[in-house]
Amino acid sequence: MQKTVPRCQLLIFFPTDKSLNSTDYMNEIRLARKHIIQITPVLGINLKWEDLEGLNINRGLVHEYNPMQFDNLCKELYDYALKFKEDLEREVSEKKTDIKRINK
Repeated sequence: MQKTVPRCQLLIFFPTDKSLNSTDYMNEIRLARKHIIQITPVLGINLKWEDLEGLNINRGLVHEYNPMQFDNLCKELYDYALKFKEDLEREVSEKKTDIKRINK
């Protein structure tokens, strides 16, 4: 975890009532924040938004898990990750272009 999380650009996690009290889980969140990694939770079964409030998670980025709609969730998360990647690549490209302009 200490090596993997800092290498990520997006952290998608599935909190459970058990993981919310886990030191490993909280360490992943801490590492993601330390390395400015976007955190996107998927609200699991038997959890409420209030359960995540203590984590200071952006609710606008939360997806809800419904076992009857698992294929839809997978597609939604896949599309979300692709868009995130495209936006990140665009941002990097724009910064490189700005640096080239400044260095001229």
